[in-house]
Amino acid sequence: MTTETTIRVCREFFSTFGIPSVFVRDNSPQFTSADFAKFLKMNGVVHKLSAPYHPATNGQAERFIQTMKCKLKSMDCNNSDLHSELYNILLSYRKMIHPTTGHSPAQMVFGRQLRSRLDLMIPSDDPKDSVVQGKVRDLTVGSRVSVRNYDHSTIWEFGVIKERLGKLHYLVQLDDGRVWRRHIDQLRAVAVEEQDSSKEVTFSRDGGFNDYENSEVSIAVTPQNPIPDIPSCTDPIPDPQNSPKPTVALSPTIPTGNTAVNRSPGVQANQGLRRSARTIRAPQKLDL
Repeated sequence: MTTETTIRVCREFFSTFGIPSVFVRDNSPQFTSADFAKFLKMNGVVHKLSAPYHPATNGQAERFIQTMKCKLKSMDCNNSDLHSELYNILLSYRKMIHPTTGHSPAQMVFGRQLRSRLDLMIPSDDPKDSVVQGKVRDLTVGSRVSVRNYDHSTIWEFGVIKERLGKLHYLVQLDDGRVWRRHIDQLRAVAVEEQDSSKEVTFSRDGGFNDYENSEVSIAVTPQNPIPDIPSCTDPIPDPQNSPKPTVALSPTIPTGNTAVNRSPGVQANQGLRRSARTIRAPQKLDL
């Protein structure tokens, strides 16, 4: 492993877990090179090297290497399954509680425990699940909805909720037989549901109706509210072209004082305009 490869791996590690404050390593050539020392100095990392032929200085790393060697020797797998088994070993090791610290390595780094398949056996008692479920807007299966269309023909299509795929996704069957998968933000509930067109339309007293597609109408009539007689129009409708035009006498009225004088065209008023009797005073200005 060269110094360039070591620096590249360290950059990847720093981008995931952050830049450490102290870097303790052995006396390998890639760690003692000038380029690696410059890389740690630019990132503000204190570089510490162990004493020669004394691996106990970096005892935690050496103990981890010993544990990994024992696990690799006990594995019975092919070369194709080597990486899968290695990832399972790392997951078990990082989840296991360390006897010295009392916490797992994952808890020491991330502040939380890792989730594995063993956690599926433990029932979840988190009250947040029910709270979040209550805030989600949902639609019932079989309800009538309008679906957003994106093929630039029509904006909305109508259909019925066929299946609920998750908390926010639904499978909708359109009226023409097509099946679409849509988010709840792309659906709108239809207030009035369609009914059988063969039913008879019945009007109630409050003006409501059951079906508007049937041409046959039966009106509910009670003795208290009989149907009023509709007058029949037997008189012929006059022709507007042959009918005489109405004449209007123009006699404008102009108020003068307390009386009103009727004026016809060409007649002037006997009295003059009415003037205001308010006393006009000069404005008071600020004398500076």
